[in-house]
Amino acid sequence: MTSLPPEDRHDAGFSLVEVVVALMLLAAIAASTAAFFLRSSVAASEQQRNQAATALASQAMDAARAVRPDYLLAGRSQSAVTNQWNTSSAPLKTSTFPDWDSAAGPASVPALPLASTVQQQGETYSVSTLVGVCYRPAGNVANEQCTKASASNARSTVSGYVRVYRVVVEVSWTTGGSTRCKAGTCTYRADTLVDPSAELRWSVTPAPVVEPSTQGTTAQTGSSTAVTLRTLVDAGNTDQYSKVLVSSTQAGNGYFSLDGTPYNATTRFSGKELTFTPPLNTVGTYSVRWFVRNNDGQSSKTVTMTVPVAPVATADSFTAKLLTSTTTVDVLTNDKPNGGPSVYVEDPVRTAGNCTLTRVGTSNQFKVTTQNALQTCKWTYVLRGVGGDSYLKTDPTVLQVQVIA
Repeated sequence: MTSLPPEDRHDAGFSLVEVVVALMLLAAIAASTAAFFLRSSVAASEQQRNQAATALASQAMDAARAVRPDYLLAGRSQSAVTNQWNTSSAPLKTSTFPDWDSAAGPASVPALPLASTVQQQGETYSVSTLVGVCYRPAGNVANEQCTKASASNARSTVSGYVRVYRVVVEVSWTTGGSTRCKAGTCTYRADTLVDPSAELRWSVTPAPVVEPSTQGTTAQTGSSTAVTLRTLVDAGNTDQYSKVLVSSTQAGNGYFSLDGTPYNATTRFSGKELTFTPPLNTVGTYSVRWFVRNNDGQSSKTVTMTVPVAPVATADSFTAKLLTSTTTVDVLTNDKPNGGPSVYVEDPVRTAGNCTLTRVGTSNQFKVTTQNALQTCKWTYVLRGVGGDSYLKTDPTVLQVQVIA
């Protein structure tokens, strides 16, 4: 055996021990690298599922916000809601009352679905949307929690608290569940509060403007006729969609109407034209409380329209014989009203002749006393209302009696 020269011993290579150690180091590094990539892959998969669950929860929450608050429970039957809440493990259940649509049955279709299943990238996600009720202290206190307060159920009224809806969305999936998920099922939750009260509307249109008014008319006899009252034409800030609404009336035996339909306190409605049909053969003062509402839902203040119904006097002409006191004249015969307790004839004032008039009792009839002369006797008289309506008067009207032989 020939030994290498001393100067060539550095080229002798690795020993067996050195090779084994090197292989062990390479194996350890490879194992660490594989473990790192495996953990990274699992983490990326979990993150992907979490992101998908978050997106699904956001979609379900957007769907809930898109439903009008008064329709959130529509179609949700008691049995379906009870089963859903019993299955859920949401922590907020302890501070929320379940609620449902009392009119819904097993076949009802909810406006907001209770549950759905979604497939995404090979994963199955279960989406559950719970709607319940909690109570928040009245007042704009942002950091106050919404709880059950002292309420006994979702329909309770609690003094000092505001009843609001709580919407909880749960997204669950099982495949690939890590040890951080309970029983291999992962769940992502999101919740929000929904105020069931009507939202305020933003409008740049000013509210209608109306003012108290007095619009008189005259008494009617025979058949009744509706009298048109000025409303929208006198109102400010109105448009083609504005309408008149009536809150109350004082019409006696007459009636106010909107677009031809008599007003009644039970069936409220609106219209374009307000009319008044006065009671027949009557003098009096009537009124209506009304306001205007535009297309934006803005209303004017409520004002009173006073409708006085005044008498109408028409000149009278009668005949009477000489030297008589038995002729009775009824000056209301051709007037409005033509009788009744709501009108009174003030004592006539003689303007011509020497005849005399004497009232018959307390009535509106008069006896004529004539002298021994052929002549024309004249008076003027005024009709007025009685009591509080005595201010409703006619202008002086002529009463004439022709004395004949």
